[in-house]
Amino acid sequence: MGALKPEGQPSPSEDSGQTGVRDEGQIKKKIEVAHEPGLDTQIKRAENRTEQAEARTEQAKTRTEQAEMRTERAVTRTEEAETRTEQAKTRAEQAVTRTEQVETRSEQAIRASELSYRRLFEAAKNGILILEADTGRISDVNPFLTEMLGFSHSELVGTPI
Repeated sequence: MGALKPEGQPSPSEDSGQTGVRDEGQIKKKIEVAHEPGLDTQIKRAENRTEQAEARTEQAKTRTEQAEMRTERAVTRTEEAETRTEQAKTRAEQAVTRTEQVETRSEQAIRASELSYRRLFEAAKNGILILEADTGRISDVNPFLTEMLGFSHSELVGTPI
């Protein structure tokens, strides 16, 4: 068995001193291939395409950043709109509360007014009767009138005049 040798290389016993010349020939061929007409053009085109691709990549990155900024602004506007909606809901709830309070005060005022009217109606020293306009019937009489006429309240209420 002989010593291991690199593929394509002669063993030292086979080397006739031409290995260096053969290697130089291969190098010259490689250099010639690299300088073939049209190869420079292909290399330049490839470099141009690479530069164009890099420029497109940069443009895409810029567009992506712009889209992200627009998205952030949209998120901010959405959050602001949600805040305004919540504020509007709060104001609406406050308005409902105020309306309920006003209605309660109005109801209390009406009850107080009815109570005052009822006291005045019952304590008056004049005979008072209330008629229903559409039927002409007595709907209420005060105690002074029932006493003055000698009829009961139930006898007078509902009587047509």
